[in-house]
Amino acid sequence: MNGSDYRQSLSDASRFDGTETRFSAWTPVTNKACNQQLFQERTSLILHWFDLWTDRQRKEFLCQLLKRCSKTQLKFTRDCLAESVPITQMDFTAVLPRFLSLYIMSFLSPRDICSAAQVCWHWKFLAEQDCLWSPKCIRLGWFLPYSPSDHEYGAWKRHYVACTASLDILTPREAAGVYGTLNESLTAPEEQQDIWREHKIRQTIRQKVAEHKSECQGSSISCTVHPVKSSYRPLPHFLLVSSSVPGYEVKRLSVVVLPYDSQGMTLEALLSLAERVIQGRMVQSLGILVTGSTEEITLTDGLSINEKTVLKPCVRKFWENLCGWVVPASEGGSLNIFAPLAASGRVCLKLSILTGLNVRAPTGICTGSYQHIFSEWSGSGEFPPLVYLHESLLLSWCRQAEWIEEACKDLRKQLGPQLHFMCQEIRGRILGKSEIKTYDADRRSDLCKELLNSEKTYVRQLQAVATVYYTPLRAALDSNRAIISSVSLITIFCPLLDVLETNNVFLKELTERWEEWGPLQCVGDVCVKFCTKLRVYTNFFNNYATILKTIDKSREMLPVFRTFLKRHNRTVATRMLSLQELFLTPSARVEEYVTLLQALTLHTPSEHPDYTQLSSAIKGHKASYLYLKQQNICSALYADNLVEESRYLITRQDVALLSCLNGDIAASLRMYEHVSDLGLFLFNDALVLTERSGSNVPFCLAVNTTHTFLASVALHCLNLTELTDTKYVRNTFQLESPKRQWICATDREEDKIRLLSALRSAIKAAITRN
Repeated sequence: MNGSDYRQSLSDASRFDGTETRFSAWTPVTNKACNQQLFQERTSLILHWFDLWTDRQRKEFLCQLLKRCSKTQLKFTRDCLAESVPITQMDFTAVLPRFLSLYIMSFLSPRDICSAAQVCWHWKFLAEQDCLWSPKCIRLGWFLPYSPSDHEYGAWKRHYVACTASLDILTPREAAGVYGTLNESLTAPEEQQDIWREHKIRQTIRQKVAEHKSECQGSSISCTVHPVKSSYRPLPHFLLVSSSVPGYEVKRLSVVVLPYDSQGMTLEALLSLAERVIQGRMVQSLGILVTGSTEEITLTDGLSINEKTVLKPCVRKFWENLCGWVVPASEGGSLNIFAPLAASGRVCLKLSILTGLNVRAPTGICTGSYQHIFSEWSGSGEFPPLVYLHESLLLSWCRQAEWIEEACKDLRKQLGPQLHFMCQEIRGRILGKSEIKTYDADRRSDLCKELLNSEKTYVRQLQAVATVYYTPLRAALDSNRAIISSVSLITIFCPLLDVLETNNVFLKELTERWEEWGPLQCVGDVCVKFCTKLRVYTNFFNNYATILKTIDKSREMLPVFRTFLKRHNRTVATRMLSLQELFLTPSARVEEYVTLLQALTLHTPSEHPDYTQLSSAIKGHKASYLYLKQQNICSALYADNLVEESRYLITRQDVALLSCLNGDIAASLRMYEHVSDLGLFLFNDALVLTERSGSNVPFCLAVNTTHTFLASVALHCLNLTELTDTKYVRNTFQLESPKRQWICATDREEDKIRLLSALRSAIKAAITRN
């Protein structure tokens, strides 16, 4: 064989090996068709072997196979398993942190928590945590007589079960047999028998509860080694004060008081507010300070409690829950109503039967504004007004209206002939031109000292504007991190800084004169010198309206400036005043200058060298004060009349309109931006939303509020959703109409409770009508 034949045989062999080799121990790479056929045949063989293996062998094979896979192959396996075996149910306690699992379980009722404890041992451990059961016990007034140790679990649950087992609870069927149903019509004798039967049952329950509490207290006292008698605190008295009665300022400090707005308030919201104030404690007595007559009392606007309405389901539930925090009548518990209900006695009798307490009310035999409070009260015991209210303040408060009425009668008779003489007499006393003149050197010193001290306070307020507001804003502007523009900074602060500079000089000169004070010392020349510089006040008053407009415009258009004001307004450095209120001090100070200088002139003899100078200073300050009065223009608030013949206003509330920045994440992590301020006007058939904007009025504390119509939603088309409080936002709720939705927030939780309760009641009534 020659060389050419040998090379030809090698090339044929290589071609045959690359294209014709089959069923060998290696997989051909160059021929894709053969490679795919061989892969399918070997896969069929492996699957045939896999079918013949046992379950343990299959699992071992899968483990070995998954260990050899890369990350991308493992992800592909996971996706395939998720499609073939989707996860429809999962134990949330296994994937969520423990505090989130407990937070979810806190919304369950006690019966549902006990059912959840039967799922598994882990659920049983979570269901017995004290953080779930202690709020439920405290809300009902059931307190542990000891503090559980760190490793003791289930103490509050056992205490809840023990307290529940000691109560006489009726099943719905038993309760229907005892009380009857709400739709059952009863005759008058049957209704009276039903009321007395209910009274006996409640009295029996209270006696058993009192016996159980006394036994528990006796056992705890017997087990105590060193009882401390000084730690005992008497039970507080609880007082409800309606906004229609101005009696909050006369109550005692030891009384737990709940002042509430009667407009737009519902019984459910009032009960919720009372629950938050009492916090599960027992009270010795309950006082109701509202308007009323001999036949009824008015707890809220539109709801009167009388003989017919006291047995309504909602009213009945309110009194039962509210009086449930009062100790039994055997321990001195009482219900005191500051309305002359005892004159008739029928409403008091029904309330006494309903609540099981001693209901006391004034007989109402005294006349005058609220004079019935001092009349004889029904029942026996301590005089109720002195339990809740201060005696001296109560006397003045009750007689104030009567005094005003008598004074108005006398003034009507004497107004014509005496007005001119009285005005001249009062003006003469103020200006020091009375016929009887008295001069007191000590009084003159006191007035001069008052002028100096008030000037120091005034300068400190002006200095607070420069230190708290102007200096940081100027520093931010100089460092190229401007909060407001240079023009706005000059417009707002320059007129006031000129006033501050002038008053600093005046204060320095007053201080020097006071340090050398004597009977012949003069301050009039200093005041006259100060009057020559009052043009800075004129400049400030001319630019005052522009200053307020610049502040309001910058606050609305610049979120950084709005945040700056929110951080620095009403702090200790600003004496709890805002920037706009601090700008009001110069106008008030001009009026004070006139009053102080007039008083100082009154106590300065005419032969004193300072008399002439003080008179000249009064003239200068009066001219400035008259110019200020000419610049004081009050703007009127105009609004569309939304009240129609068949429509009435229930309540209104100012809220903040929020915008969710990231709605695709969990609700607890969402952040909101304050977009604008809204005004909600709730009518009996619609909810009107307006965009609210405010601007400060020059020379006074008033704020002009303008409402621009935004939307009107019929109540039967409105959906209300209460949002859960998070660490980013509180007191929020969502209003949704068929076309739009609004996320709103109130400043206080009390406002939210009152508004949502009124909204739910109005929506329910609107749906019933339609």
